[in-house]
Amino acid sequence: MTQYEKPTFVLTATQRRLRLLVIVLGVLMVLAFITLVVGGIYKFVHHHKEVAVPAGAPFVSNVALAPGEEIASAHLKGSRLLVKITGPNGDKIVILDAATGREIGRVDAKPKKN
Repeated sequence: MTQYEKPTFVLTATQRRLRLLVIVLGVLMVLAFITLVVGGIYKFVHHHKEVAVPAGAPFVSNVALAPGEEIASAHLKGSRLLVKITGPNGDKIVILDAATGREIGRVDAKPKKN
């Protein structure tokens, strides 16, 4: 071999597999980073603010209480009003839309029977 000839390197099968693995993992890292950036931009552009209850917009909502039941507490979470009802037949949470007073759902917690 003369001084001006380029040496040739012959990769073994293991080295070729490792080189392929490094390339694939590099591509996956780039794709994951791109996904992270796109997701961040999407969240920034399409952020959803909690819906505030419009001032001066009263509503009427009827929550049916059985005999012996009473409203223990009420909490406003975003655009939802959570009303906790306690009674002899167990507790329940009534979920109301704070803007309209419409009942969205109800969660019953019955006492455990032995």
